[in-house]
Amino acid sequence: MKEIVNLHIGVIPVFDNNPTKYKILVDHTPVFESTGDFVSGQAQYHDLDVELDSGQHCLDIRIDPTDRQYENIEIIELSFNNQKIRNDDLSLMSEYLLDHPRLIDGQLCNKLDQCNTIGWAGVYRFAFSTPMIPWILRNIDVLSTK
Repeated sequence: MKEIVNLHIGVIPVFDNNPTKYKILVDHTPVFESTGDFVSGQAQYHDLDVELDSGQHCLDIRIDPTDRQYENIEIIELSFNNQKIRNDDLSLMSEYLLDHPRLIDGQLCNKLDQCNTIGWAGVYRFAFSTPMIPWILRNIDVLSTK
């Protein structure tokens, strides 16, 4: 069974010289690619409709690793079919997968849990499933009405 899922994503890109370029992917397929025509520190909002089969899915946000100086992106808002994930809980349901292991607090890490600001080469990942209504009901304690 297919379902149209509306994703509302708010991000704040921060950069020194070159605008941060980033992609938004659903199940590893690009659904948005920035052109870099925005102001550092200014929020960018994206409303995307994607058609998905029933099952497990992932929403990814990736900074373009080829043109990096000082760059990061803060995920400030995320909602599925008008069900907003509270900012306090956004990081609890996501992870940041690093392209290369990093030494963090004396340990070699491949991922960071509970992270909603991305900067190193890697992918911010938020897992969800469809159909949306059962997923929303299972996760109702971390969702609030938009």
